[in-house]
Amino acid sequence: MSFSPQNDLIALGSKSGEVMMKRTTWKMIWKTNVGMVPAVGTVCKSESSISALHFSPNGQFIAAATNKGILHLLDVESGKVRFSVKPIG
Repeated sequence: MSFSPQNDLIALGSKSGEVMMKRTTWKMIWKTNVGMVPAVGTVCKSESSISALHFSPNGQFIAAATNKGILHLLDVESGKVRFSVKPIG
């Protein structure tokens, strides 16, 4: 769980790989499953869970890390995955 810099949004992650964006009034804005989204140069063969979430300082993006070591960068307004990467090593 992570609060936006303006404290008006809450991002929640699930064991099934879903990232949910809600207003602080709990109204759902969007839900995206990144559990099966592969990173650049990788293949996703099994579902992964969300292990960490963090908003960018300007509140425009949210980073979602999975238990498979993949980091997804999502657009806060739309929930679309803008970039996914898995560190080497």
